[in-house]
Amino acid sequence: MKDRIPFFSIVIPAYNASQSIVFTLESIKNQKEKDYEVIIIDDCSEDKDELESVVDSFQLSGMNIKLFLSEKKLNGSGARNKGVELASGKYIALLDADDEWYDTKLSVMRREIDKNKNEDLIYYSKVAIFSEIDPAFRKIMPLRAYEKKNGSIASYLFGCIGFIQTSTIVLKKELYLQIMFDEKFIRHQDYEFCIRADYLGYRFKFVDEILSKYKMSVMSPEKKGETIQYSMNWLNELSFVLTKNDIYTFKAFKLSKKYNGRKCYFIFLINFIFCSLQVKKEFIYSLLLKSKLI
Repeated sequence: MKDRIPFFSIVIPAYNASQSIVFTLESIKNQKEKDYEVIIIDDCSEDKDELESVVDSFQLSGMNIKLFLSEKKLNGSGARNKGVELASGKYIALLDADDEWYDTKLSVMRREIDKNKNEDLIYYSKVAIFSEIDPAFRKIMPLRAYEKKNGSIASYLFGCIGFIQTSTIVLKKELYLQIMFDEKFIRHQDYEFCIRADYLGYRFKFVDEILSKYKMSVMSPEKKGETIQYSMNWLNELSFVLTKNDIYTFKAFKLSKKYNGRKCYFIFLINFIFCSLQVKKEFIYSLLLKSKLI
């Protein structure tokens, strides 16, 4: 008898994540929607034996979970692509090994999918952002949905209003396979995925509910490979699709943070001046919101 096809395939890339992934998998286990499979792609971790033990324990608890141990380094993009290649579900739900979902994540996404059955959409939601070093820190993003009338998806992602966090994304498997993560990028691959999807004509559907938890890492961007030079090269790679406003917005709000001291403010100001009026309005709005003046 043919195996039943799950509605969701949850794809998790893992690298030295045997400790954090326990909380990730617990959040999946607690989902109200149970029609899913979990696919973990281990990316040449040093703790793969420990990860296998974690996966075994969740398998014993009844979770439909599979672990693939890659023999070559894939990085996040390649690991996600491999996971989707192995997936049998109708829809792909992306999840990182140090993130978690609220228990309504899959049920709410299924409800939204049922409402839009005949449309090929990329779903994303609000996310609660936490800090590893400040227990009191909590931020909800994005502040609004992406709408073409307000500018490009790049300026939405690079500015201070928008955010499409990887662990919020859900889409049809066949739709994912038409986009794929670009495996040459070790950082900013989430930006690139969304920018290219929009460029190819695919539409995004914002779900106005907090469904995911994202923990900001204490590891510096440089240690993750996100140097100033890398970011500049990345911008050049995407120059065919980015507008001048997109580039100024990235340099003002993303690149400036990589500089130390006064240079950080200088890089911000010299690029912010050339940003669109919409980007400037959204910056002021975010400041007022942070100051609790609105």
